Amino acid sequence: MSFPIGGTISGTISGTISGTISERQKQILDLIARNNKLSVRALAEQLNINVSATQTHLNTLKEKRLLERIGGTRGIWKVNYL
Repeated sequence: MSFPIGGTISGTISGTISGTISERQKQILDLIARNNKLSVRALAEQLNINVSATQTHLNTLKEKRLLERIGGTRGIWKVNYL
């Protein structure tokens, strides 16, 4: 007998996003919407998760085009769902 591994945790941000994102990704978008200059390390510290997990969430949000980085490492974040 085999059981599926993993699953999805999803939600929407007040119906403004088509598609689903995890609660953690919603938290990231909310934090960035309040302060678009946050670094990956600062986000990780605020969320109490490791930097690599934070980067994975950011990559997912960028792939879904909900978030983009403007200006490289010293730039700002742009949230595209607002």
